[in-house]
Amino acid sequence: MVTRAGGRPTLTEIIGVLARSSSPTLIVEGTDDYVAFRQFEIENINHDFTVLPVHGKENVLELISRRGEINNEAIVFLVDNDCWLFTGPPATFIRPDIILTEGYSIENDLLRDGNVTRLLKAQEKTDFDRDIDAVGRFFYIAAWKHCENVSFLPLSLHPENILGAPGVLRLDVETQVSRVEGLLPPEFSAASADPFRFLRGKTLLALLVRYLSDSARVSKFSRHNLMELGAAARGANQQRIERHILEFMRPYF
Repeated sequence: MVTRAGGRPTLTEIIGVLARSSSPTLIVEGTDDYVAFRQFEIENINHDFTVLPVHGKENVLELISRRGEINNEAIVFLVDNDCWLFTGPPATFIRPDIILTEGYSIENDLLRDGNVTRLLKAQEKTDFDRDIDAVGRFFYIAAWKHCENVSFLPLSLHPENILGAPGVLRLDVETQVSRVEGLLPPEFSAASADPFRFLRGKTLLALLVRYLSDSARVSKFSRHNLMELGAAARGANQQRIERHILEFMRPYF
C-alpha cells in the first residue's frame, strides 16, 4: 500500500484495501481501541477477523459516509460518543453496523471496566477527586458551548492548562467558567455525578497519570498501562461491544 508522509495510508487507500477484502473488519478510531480489542481479534483469527485503526473519529465518520464504495459487507464501525453523549447521536449514525461507546470515549469505557481508581492511595484519591470536581466545572460548560456551536475554551485542554493549584481552576479559566456557570443546562450539570462516563476520557487519563506516575511512588503507571489494565479486565462495557460485533458478524463468521 502506498502511504502518505509519516506512514499513514490515506482514506482513499484504506477504502481501496477494504473494497478488495472479504475479511470481517472492525473499524476503530485509534490505538486505544486497538489495545482494547486486540485479544478479541486474536480469539477470532480463524474467521480472518481484523481490527483496523484509522486515526481519528473524523476518519471513521468519513469512511461511514463513503460506505457505498466498499463491497465488503462484513464491516462494523466503533465510534466514540464524545458530545453525542449529551445530545444523542445524529439519526444517520443509528444503524446496526455502527457501535457507539457507552461513555464519552473508549478511554472512558476501559477506565470504568478496569476500576483504575483502586490504584490510587487514600490521599491521592482525595486530591484526584478534588481535581475531577474542578475540571468538571470547566468541561461540562465547554461541552455545552461546543454543542451550541458557541466559542469557548477547547474541550481538549490539558489539565495543566485548566488547573492552577490542585483542585482549583486557573484564574483565566475560572473567570470564563464563573461567568456562565449558573446557566448550565441540567443535562450537562447532572453529568458531574458520573465523571468517568461523561468527562473526556483523555482528560481523565491525564489526571490519573499525574498521580499514578508521581516520582515518589514505588509503582508508576502510564496512560498505556492504564488502558491495558482496562482492556485486560474485559468488563461490561467491552463485553457489550464484543457482543454487538459477534451479532453483526454472525452471517460472516
